[in-house]
Amino acid sequence: MLFAGDTRWATFYKQRMHVLTPKCAFAAVLALGLCATFGRGAAAPNRFATPLSAEDLDRAAFTEWVDGKERSATPADGPRHVVWTRDSAPEWDGIKFGESKTPGMRTLRIGWRKSLRVGTVLARGGGALSVLKPTVVYPGRPDVEEDWLAAERVQGREVGRGEAGTEEFALWVLPPGTETRALRFTHRSGAAEKTYAGWLGGVYVLGDRWANVAPQAQACASGHDEAAFKLNNDSNDELWAAWDNAPETNAPPVSPEHPAWVMLSWPAPIRIAGLNLLWAGFTAVEVQTYLGTAETHPREGSDSDWKTIGTWDQMQNQYPRALAPNWVDFGEALETRALRVRMTRPIDETRSHGHLKGKSKGGRRVWLGSCRPCRR
Repeated sequence: MLFAGDTRWATFYKQRMHVLTPKCAFAAVLALGLCATFGRGAAAPNRFATPLSAEDLDRAAFTEWVDGKERSATPADGPRHVVWTRDSAPEWDGIKFGESKTPGMRTLRIGWRKSLRVGTVLARGGGALSVLKPTVVYPGRPDVEEDWLAAERVQGREVGRGEAGTEEFALWVLPPGTETRALRFTHRSGAAEKTYAGWLGGVYVLGDRWANVAPQAQACASGHDEAAFKLNNDSNDELWAAWDNAPETNAPPVSPEHPAWVMLSWPAPIRIAGLNLLWAGFTAVEVQTYLGTAETHPREGSDSDWKTIGTWDQMQNQYPRALAPNWVDFGEALETRALRVRMTRPIDETRSHGHLKGKSKGGRRVWLGSCRPCRR
């Protein structure tokens, strides 16, 4: 087990919540949705840049294993179909692996040409993750457990190695100093499952170990507050069931003068280095940190209690990509009790996928799949 500790009940702004003691706080915040403020081919901020380039990916090692046999994975573009790199983005549909008429274990292996330090792996679905041990001959035997080091993730309030389902954004964390040349995703299907194949929607590899502090937070929003819990529930929420501001028909378009906002607040100050916005239904945001008193819930604070960290105007929803992240890098870590993300510009439907036509409701509607502050 990578992490250990206890939980306790605490009074959080006059509400009792199950929160983590500092001893295990890192364990509970691993479910990071890593993200990038770029489309195909652009560069991520250095803090969150993947060590992988498209040239590093090894097409020959991109295989699936099922029914006792190893075979080449099907996409013609190889691992680039599903892996974010510094100079390429994955396709929209992910990849099925291990299709067969027999239930049981099936794997998908992704390899690269040189050993790299890997601390964190973000994935949409994929099952369970393990990485090739550095002492094992590359590319590793997909069906031999001894060749692979299991990654761990937070599941609810426990740390475990359980599979991530197709609607889950899973953050997998490896022991410090891990170096590897391959990932292995494993799905063990049951006889009652509708399809026995596994599915990986996308994967983003990070050299450093990162954590998501959203699970510790209380989420709220300026509109449609009853759905704010979806902002930090680790789920894709079937895409169109994600949080949105549910505007009235007479509401003005979203703008700097009429923003929609979401907020995450914590029982005590926490140190945050950046922010991850998955499935962003807007194109510009202003991020603020709370400076008000401990006695006042941040939601009740005045505008003077908030300090603007910065403005980011290159948000991309990337529809219909299955893993669609956006990075907001603060430049340096800050300590705060709450963050507020003010959405100030809706999507431009004229430059978006045809399926998004009318989704912004004349600029009044914005949405967000996941809001994830991150720390080392």
